[in-house]
Amino acid sequence: MSRIVLLGVFLFAAIVLFKFSSPTSATSLIPTPTSSQPNILLPAATSKVYLPFVSVPQASAPLPSANLLWSASMETGDLTQWNNGGGEFNSGNADTVASRDVARGGSWSAKLVATTPPESGTRLFRWHESQTYSSLYYSVWYYFPRNYSAPNYWNIFQWKSKISESIVDPFYVLNVGNRGDGSMYLYLYDWQRRNSVGSASINVPVGQWMRIEAYYKCAPDSSGAVTIWQNGTQIINHSGRSTRYSNGDCQWSVNNYSDSLSPSPATIYSDDAGISQSRIP
Repeated sequence: MSRIVLLGVFLFAAIVLFKFSSPTSATSLIPTPTSSQPNILLPAATSKVYLPFVSVPQASAPLPSANLLWSASMETGDLTQWNNGGGEFNSGNADTVASRDVARGGSWSAKLVATTPPESGTRLFRWHESQTYSSLYYSVWYYFPRNYSAPNYWNIFQWKSKISESIVDPFYVLNVGNRGDGSMYLYLYDWQRRNSVGSASINVPVGQWMRIEAYYKCAPDSSGAVTIWQNGTQIINHSGRSTRYSNGDCQWSVNNYSDSLSPSPATIYSDDAGISQSRIP
């Protein structure tokens, strides 16, 4: 065999060997799936090709406060979450029921209805937490389905102090008032000294959920303090006064309580209430 033929055969064999053994072939670029590494199957045109799964960070929901002591989501479909350290108290022609009319997150909320006159009030109380801790954060969401007029007072959120079964008096009350154009706003009333100590420059929204947060330091002396936030904006900051009787406790309630509301009956809703040792996310 001539040298030219032998050289041709050698070159042919080398090309074949290179093609099927080269480490840079397309087949060798495809990673081998493993049980510890999930994979994404590509569309049918390349259905035999697997690529490594890439985890995309997801936005996490806010976590509950680590210092949360109590909460009521109303998703039990009743008012039982307010019991055992609190409860419902009504006077006049007023009542609170669990309702599916509107809800902030789930399916249920508390429906507070008051018919005035006469003076009527429905109150959802908590006292266990405030009898245990002197400084706490309180949070609840409200829904006002329409604009109401309250010429005298309209108590929707308050702290009381109890000395005996016959003496349970308000100290600080968050009221709803009306501006000249009829729009609603919040103001804090010092019931013991009978004067308003701060008001919001923003209005109470109608037809949407509004969050009220409060810090309350329960104290029998001038170290007492109250701070109110509306939808995350601080609207009232008051301190330097007693916030309970010297021999009394502190109790908090969510209310629909007035002597004159128009139109009447007046209905508001509350949902997702909580009490914590720090602000609730």
